[in-house]
Amino acid sequence: MKRYEHWPPNEEAILESIRQSFQSGQWWHSQGAAVRELETRFARMHDARFGLATCNATLALDVLLRGLGIGPGDNVVLPAYSFYSPVYNVVQAGATPVFVDVDPDTLTLDLDQLAALDLTDVKAVIAVHISGSVARLDRLAELCRAAQVQLIEDCAQAHGASYAGRGVGSWGVAGFFSFGGAKLMSSGQGGIITTSDEELYETCYAIVHRGRGVGGGVNRRGILGGNYMLADLAAAMLLPQLDVLNALCEQRARVIDFLEQTLPTIPGCSMLKPYPQVTCRAQYMYSFRYEAAGDDRDALLDRARQRQLPFIPGYNCLADEKRLFNQYAIDRSYPVARAAQTSVIGIFHPYLLHELDYWQDVVEAFAAMVQ
Repeated sequence: MKRYEHWPPNEEAILESIRQSFQSGQWWHSQGAAVRELETRFARMHDARFGLATCNATLALDVLLRGLGIGPGDNVVLPAYSFYSPVYNVVQAGATPVFVDVDPDTLTLDLDQLAALDLTDVKAVIAVHISGSVARLDRLAELCRAAQVQLIEDCAQAHGASYAGRGVGSWGVAGFFSFGGAKLMSSGQGGIITTSDEELYETCYAIVHRGRGVGGGVNRRGILGGNYMLADLAAAMLLPQLDVLNALCEQRARVIDFLEQTLPTIPGCSMLKPYPQVTCRAQYMYSFRYEAAGDDRDALLDRARQRQLPFIPGYNCLADEKRLFNQYAIDRSYPVARAAQTSVIGIFHPYLLHELDYWQDVVEAFAAMVQ
């Protein structure tokens, strides 16, 4: 059975872009041409006015929180089911994370529960697009606007996704994306902020660029910035991946259509349900649920690994994280998030580029293993 071999797939184009950047003699420049092109094109693709590249996505959120003046004494709402990093950022800023359970159909923020919260003392809401799902951005933006709360989109897994025909990362005051690891676009490490708020962009630019202003010289806001810039060679790696991003999303969508027709026929399997307004799903990790009496997900995944089937566990309920975060979960319960951490099965995105005959074999083997 064919297996995932490498990512990203357009290696030759990436190598050629790196070669051209190197031969330009400007690859070492902190204001490199490849970085500027990436920022402009990526922002435009996601319907934002400005893009600001950073050395990684964790720092991108750090920069945004600082740029928005979020720190000690501030509350920030996050989904209880997510990856570790955004909660870490909030705690590092000195702010307090406030967890909200997730919607059972999408595993994104449950907006009924968010609407029931007293948002008077909340400074920001971080919506996480995760597990192939996009948050309900129209209603979320309305709720935050009415409460005068800043909406930040965590788009680390959502390159190219759109809602109601508009790119993610453009619905709130800002969004941020990851270019780390094996994300949908990767330079090993890297990130980018998208925003249409010019004042926030200029503030974050100064933070990233050692206090420089956008047009050169010292910034006009008296900001002491750090050095959080993306290397030009990293941007050169990313530009060819931007060229094929939409085509690869369409290719993955064909496999997902097949999975959503076949997986529900297997006992215990049920699909997540995207909001109807989602016009393009990003699929860093396509997810579904497995809940069967007398069998648990982890035992099933052990059997799947033995048969080399490409299934992995989902994420955790962060309110249960003993490392750091459970101290913030007092007086609240998160039944959907807690159920998801023991029932969700994920498929890593490069496998979704395999042909349908591969997936026919996988689904057949999976069905035989379950039954």
